[in-house]
Amino acid sequence: MSGRASTKEKVLMIKEEMYKAGIELVPFPMDFTIFYKNAYDHKFDAMMGAWGGGSGYQDPIQLWHTNSWATKGSNFTGFGDAESDSIIALANTSLDKGKHIAALKALQQKIYDEQAYIVLMSRQRKVLIHKRFDNADMYNDKPGVILNNLILKPEFAGTSQKPVK
Repeated sequence: MSGRASTKEKVLMIKEEMYKAGIELVPFPMDFTIFYKNAYDHKFDAMMGAWGGGSGYQDPIQLWHTNSWATKGSNFTGFGDAESDSIIALANTSLDKGKHIAALKALQQKIYDEQAYIVLMSRQRKVLIHKRFDNADMYNDKPGVILNNLILKPEFAGTSQKPVK
C-alpha cells in the first residue's frame, strides 16, 4: 500500500533479497481500497499485508477455508483442500476441548508445511502484573490483562501499597 515509509523500506529489502535469488520484484504501490479490491479479486502475483487478531477464538474459515477463496473472501492465497476444510469444521464444531485444540494444531501444521504465508514479523509485548493479584490471566488484547478481572489476594486486603517506580 502506498504512503507508508516503513512499508516501502520493507519492500525494497525484500526486492534486494529476491534479486539475490534470481527473482525480479517490481513493486506496485497502490491505494488501500484498490489494494484490497485486487486482493479479493485475486489480481496479484504476490502481495504484502498484515493480519491482526484478538485474544478470543479466531474462526479460521475467513482466512483458510477453500470457500473463502471461491467466494472472494479473505483466503487470498487459495490455501486449502478437503482435508484442511474438514479440520476447520472439527475445530469449529467440537465441544471436546482436546479435539478442538488438536484440530487447530493440525491446521497450523498444515499451514506451516504448505507455507501459505511468509510471516515477516510478529510483535512481542511484555505485561507485568503485581504478585498481590490472583487471577492474573494474560491476553493479546491491549493492555494485555482485563483489569476488572484482577482479584486482590486476601493477604493484601486493607494494606497500603506504595506505587512501584
